[in-house]
Amino acid sequence: MSEVASTPWDDDLFKDRKAASEFLTSYMLANPDIKVLNVNSPWGSGKSFFLQRWCKALSQNHVCIYFNAWENDFAAEPLVVLVTSIEEQAADPLDIQGSSAGRGLVKGTSELVKSAAPLIAKGLFKKYLGCEMDQVFGEGAGGDGADATSELVGRLIKEQAESKDNIQHFKDAVKNRLSQAAVNQGKKSPAFIFIDELDRCRPTYAVELLERVKHFFEIEDCRFIVASDSEQLSHSICAIYGEKFQSQKYLRRFFDAEYRLDQVGLSLFIVASTPELNDFGHLVPYRKARTQDYASGVVFIDLPTYPVAALFFYALAKFFNFEARDVLRCIRQTKAVCDALKQSNYDVFWAAFLVFMHNSSLEFTAKDIILRPSQVEAALQKIPSVCLNTNPKPTSIYDLVAMYLQLMNNPEAVWNVYNTDRQLPQWKDGIYSMYMRDSDALKRYVNLVELAGHLA
Repeated sequence: MSEVASTPWDDDLFKDRKAASEFLTSYMLANPDIKVLNVNSPWGSGKSFFLQRWCKALSQNHVCIYFNAWENDFAAEPLVVLVTSIEEQAADPLDIQGSSAGRGLVKGTSELVKSAAPLIAKGLFKKYLGCEMDQVFGEGAGGDGADATSELVGRLIKEQAESKDNIQHFKDAVKNRLSQAAVNQGKKSPAFIFIDELDRCRPTYAVELLERVKHFFEIEDCRFIVASDSEQLSHSICAIYGEKFQSQKYLRRFFDAEYRLDQVGLSLFIVASTPELNDFGHLVPYRKARTQDYASGVVFIDLPTYPVAALFFYALAKFFNFEARDVLRCIRQTKAVCDALKQSNYDVFWAAFLVFMHNSSLEFTAKDIILRPSQVEAALQKIPSVCLNTNPKPTSIYDLVAMYLQLMNNPEAVWNVYNTDRQLPQWKDGIYSMYMRDSDALKRYVNLVELAGHLA
């Protein structure tokens, strides 16, 4: 029996990215006025994975160029490396991982690169590509736009790229290059250029790259997909033009449409990423049918095989508002803490909570649980409620942590409750009985979390 051929989406742990890519492809093809689409999502939410897989899948029928902006922001002029990347990937079999675009010399015979000469200063080539422009384009290349000195990027656009003839010649060269690539590869128009990691770039470089796309690449049969965090980009724009600058309005100039990459599939992503962890088993979520009076903040997953540890990770991800990349780091660190305990089982919830808090935006380390418990508790109380579906009723993350803090800092009060209240839920009774025999065990987790926090 032959093996089933793998697809670009086989390793999609979210299980919904392929559908999103196909929807957006049909949307852009049906609306030719959408030249630039912004895939907007916070850092760490899986934008790079999405763009790389989408590019690879789409390249089966269309010419696709993948450009990692962050890997190329060493250059002062984004147009240099973007044009070089287009030339390299259009000329060779497409590789969405890209090549060393802009880091070496390009062939002087490239009409596309030659057409960019009037838009690029000679000094920038010498400084960032290690050679004179004449060595690449031939003697006298650059025309009236090739000044011998490096100018600021804004001045370059204003003084050297205003020539409509130069810009139109460049646009024609881009269109011809992409059209020829489509013919050579037996593909159809339009071509798609994916720009990734824009929000990790230097503020000036990110804005200048968007300006180059706006000024020089508005052509037929070419679409741009830009992955960015719009909020972070707006901060970048304010860093250039001042805090009072209307950055959101300015940013909308560059994009014809925006798509927000959601985290709906985060629960499936987490369960696929969670290793086997032998929890104590006391804090076991209730798996019976969900009732209508449950609060909207209750974390409930009606999957019998969903691991308890994964449910903890999912609840804590919602509580601390973590993206996928942050959750993966926390899962690795929690596993490291549990391994270091050198026990057959452990309290996964307590270890995971400490790890998530240690990595959160709260200004606390794990040790603050011991040093400043009241301040930690007050900060946690301000976070919107997220509940685990415990039996007989849901229990909030805050209430769970408050219980652990009391066990750690005031075990005598817990002892009184344990001896007088015989109506304790089974899960709470189990945790109480465990830690009243060894309340210092909770503090041992803290020290290990501090060490695990150094793991990237």
